Amino acid sequence: MQQDMDDMIEAVEELLFHAEMMSTNSPLPDLTKSDIITFRSLAGKLYTEALNIQQITRKHDLNTYDYELLDVNYHRLNQTCATCHKIFRDREVNK
Repeated sequence: MQQDMDDMIEAVEELLFHAEMMSTNSPLPDLTKSDIITFRSLAGKLYTEALNIQQITRKHDLNTYDYELLDVNYHRLNQTCATCHKIFRDREVNK
């Protein structure tokens, strides 16, 4: 269980870095201004959700993690990813 938690913490750290980069860069050259605003907004939300998970894992040791709270936050993070992928990644696949 400790290894799984360590892996999740490492993944969240990487996600924070990439979400910050995504919030300042446009992934596709043909995005409209509205698309760029949407993309950066979702990148900001992704950063916030990853930061929430990071804070939960930093405030508790393995034996006292609030797994229900982690699950809720992970679900929100996953929904943010899915929404962005649906809007932007699937657009590229369907071209």
